Amino acid sequence: MTETDEMLHQYFKKMISLAPEKTMDEGIGTKYERLVMEDWFEELSKERHIESVLEYPCDGITGLLGVNSLIFVRDGKKVTLCNPFPEMLEATRRIWSKLGFNEVDIVPLDGDGNLPFPDNTFDLVWNFCMMERYKDPNELVREMGRVSRGYVLLMTQNWNNWGTNLHKAYHSYKKELWDHGYKPYMLFDGIRKAVKSADLEIVEEGGIDIPPIIDTWNTPIRGVLQSFLKVFGKKWEYKHQEVDNSAQKKGSRTIYFFYGMEKRLPVFFKKYQAHHIYILAKKRSAG
Repeated sequence: MTETDEMLHQYFKKMISLAPEKTMDEGIGTKYERLVMEDWFEELSKERHIESVLEYPCDGITGLLGVNSLIFVRDGKKVTLCNPFPEMLEATRRIWSKLGFNEVDIVPLDGDGNLPFPDNTFDLVWNFCMMERYKDPNELVREMGRVSRGYVLLMTQNWNNWGTNLHKAYHSYKKELWDHGYKPYMLFDGIRKAVKSADLEIVEEGGIDIPPIIDTWNTPIRGVLQSFLKVFGKKWEYKHQEVDNSAQKKGSRTIYFFYGMEKRLPVFFKKYQAHHIYILAKKRSAG
């Protein structure tokens, strides 16, 4: 097992063990993250005419396992999820089924560890906080580019966010190894190099997810929040549909207030203080 395989295996094992499948409590920070990403993906789909999506590797860093691409299925897109570890795929399948979405394709890798899809299969191939977990992500990004006929999206944790040093201190205090990935690929320069190695053309760079709370880098505070919120009869339960019959956002007015502020922030600020940074690239053969 390579160093990257070991890191991924330990990461997915940890995420599966922490997954709140019974309570469906995604956590306050993750709820903001998910809702702003869903809005961003809706705009992306319209602007770039996205109809088919591959998330590879689908991940477990969100509040619930593997749900980052669920917004695409809700909007009528064809979605495929792929991951190198069967345990993660099974956990993802359980979550999607519990939410009532069984039309997603959940596909294991082939025996050689390659994506089992022909060239130019999907309009969008993407992953969330995964490429930084590869010691050398160039091969990953090239394979993503191979099966895309349009766009490749890489969204990573932002090393420059001011919560990073606090979380590093947390790891030091707990005497835990840093398991969040490699610093070069949490910075734009590293992501750009990987994108260019795959002969992809960068079309957009930015930052997303800037709530008025610090980035916890997945510090396990969910239990503390659960206990606090119970006093007020509240919980951050996952709801895949946050829209009422009049197509107005509901139950999240505070979140959307802060998201409205986030959207007005200058790009340079987002790149340094967003919890996540991203690069959207396209195949040179794409229109």
